[in-house]
Amino acid sequence: MTLKKWKTISSQHVFVDKWIKVRADHCVDQFGKDIAPYYVLDYPEWVNMVVLTPDNELVMIKQYRHGARVIDWEIPAGNVENGDTDYEGAARRELLEETGFSAENFELITLLSPNTANHSNNIHLYLVRDAVKTQEPEFDETEDIVTELMPISTVLDLIKSNNFKQSMHITCLLVALSHANLISLEAKAL
Repeated sequence: MTLKKWKTISSQHVFVDKWIKVRADHCVDQFGKDIAPYYVLDYPEWVNMVVLTPDNELVMIKQYRHGARVIDWEIPAGNVENGDTDYEGAARRELLEETGFSAENFELITLLSPNTANHSNNIHLYLVRDAVKTQEPEFDETEDIVTELMPISTVLDLIKSNNFKQSMHITCLLVALSHANLISLEAKAL
């Protein structure tokens, strides 16, 4: 069997605000079945940064997340502002605002999807090296963030012990640290 994309018959935003747009699509699948409404979340593009200091410590943040009602560890990340096409510039801005850290070296590693089933946006993943604190953070009105430098091994232990739950950020950490040859994602022979 050959997989085929669904055909979109119509598309309409049913909810729009500054953080999210909810789109209702009327689709026809590969078998001719109508699927309506199929809801898609249209978020802005996101930038996520795996940030290393000159000593290869990770710049980690902790903040309250109301959706899950938890205070959890994360990597610095943020939204690309409306109409902004300079994703590296957005990453630099978000890192400085959230943590007060800056760096010269921002390397775009890859684009990831938060959820291909119902999100339309991408995560632009940057590996940032040799970051140093250059100012105090400048939080947005809803942000209250604690920044902490951590050895890579400590962050990996947080993941293993279920004390770091943000799955997209964990994925970004593992991909970027592997890219930097600081951890291995090679499978072991059984």
